[in-house]
Amino acid sequence: MDSKQLNDRLQLIASVGVIIGLLMVVYEIRQNSEIARANNFTAILDSWSAFTLTEFESDIGMIFEKSMERPEDLTTAELHKLGSWLQSMVQVWQLQMEMDQGVIKDDLLAEIGAEAFYFFGNHATRAWYQKNRYWMSDEMTVVFDQQIANTPVGSDKRYFDELKEMIQKAVEETK
Repeated sequence: MDSKQLNDRLQLIASVGVIIGLLMVVYEIRQNSEIARANNFTAILDSWSAFTLTEFESDIGMIFEKSMERPEDLTTAELHKLGSWLQSMVQVWQLQMEMDQGVIKDDLLAEIGAEAFYFFGNHATRAWYQKNRYWMSDEMTVVFDQQIANTPVGSDKRYFDELKEMIQKAVEETK
C-alpha cells in the first residue's frame, strides 16, 4: 500500500470520526433540551401548586366573589390580594409559554384564553389587567385582549351561578 492510499484511508477514518462526534454532540444537546423542559415543567407545577394553595389558605375566594358581586366595595387590602393572586396566575401562564421556548402553540393559547375568561370576567379584574399589562409578554396581552373583547362583563359570575344551579339540580335529582 502506497502512502497516497494510506492517506486516503486515514482521511476517511477521520471523516467518519468527525461525523460520529457530531452525532454525539447532537444527542447531548437533545438530552440537555429534554432535561431543561422537564425542569421547566417542574417549575410550572410548583407555581401552579403554590397558586392553588393560596386559594385554599387565604380569603382570596371571598375577595374574588366580592370582585364579581360588588367590585366598588373592595378595600385597598383586598385589591392588593386580588392583584397578587392574578399576578401569580399570569406568571404561571408565562412559564408555560417560556417552557415552549417562545413557540406559542395554538392549543396553549386556547387554554390560556379559556382560563382568562374566568379570571378577567368582571370590572375589578379587568381594571387590574389594564393597570398591569405593561409587564406581560406581547403574546399574553394579545390573548387577554382578544378574550376580554369577546367576553361580556359578568361572565365569571354567570359561570358560578350556572355551576350552583347544576349542583342544586343534581342534589334535587338524588332526593
